[in-house]
Amino acid sequence: MASETTRPQAETRTITVSGQRLRVAIRKADGTRSPLTPLLLLMGYQQVDALGVSWGGALAQQFAFQYPARCRRLILVSTGTGALMVPGNPSVLAKIATPRRYQDPAYMAQIAGEIYGGKMRTQPELAHEFAHTVRSGGLLGYFYQMLGGVGWTSIFWLRKLRQPALILHGDDDPLVPLVNAKIMHRLIPHSKLYIFHDGHLGLATSARELAQVVDQFLTVPDSSSTGGA
Repeated sequence: MASETTRPQAETRTITVSGQRLRVAIRKADGTRSPLTPLLLLMGYQQVDALGVSWGGALAQQFAFQYPARCRRLILVSTGTGALMVPGNPSVLAKIATPRRYQDPAYMAQIAGEIYGGKMRTQPELAHEFAHTVRSGGLLGYFYQMLGGVGWTSIFWLRKLRQPALILHGDDDPLVPLVNAKIMHRLIPHSKLYIFHDGHLGLATSARELAQVVDQFLTVPDSSSTGGA
């Protein structure tokens, strides 16, 4: 078997299948296997822990509610309850209504502190790096993402969630005010709320701190992971 240092690197690219854009990673054969028999990985897990950030937090909530037996624990980061939630700053919401920030790195770097808050305000180098690494999914993808959130809310069924849930939220989030995390904490029966000193992108900009919190939540025994905090 090839060592970690000699193993070929995976090639990542985006393909389109029946109009759907998919991000795939392909690792070329290294000589230890026949190139005619590639290994196809299918994620057929029966139960998972779900973590969702921002819009992905809505998706994670829906998954936990719709498939309770398949979701063991739930982690919600910088997110809210959808259409029925305390909205962010109007000027900030206006800036994210279009995908311009993903198309123009200079513009993204300019407004990152205002729309994401936290360390993006105080460390301009983070905003610059983020602006030059984030990629757009295309105009149609952005439109579908925005459309997907119209009319959706979890406010009426969050009390029915039975999974242990960890809610992570920054104290300087212009997009999703902190009060939304407190509301979710009150509604989700077996939830814990952890407030960190950062903004909407805290999972990345405060990764070292939050990774430890997430790891602890996922590894404690089931009997001690329930209950509010």
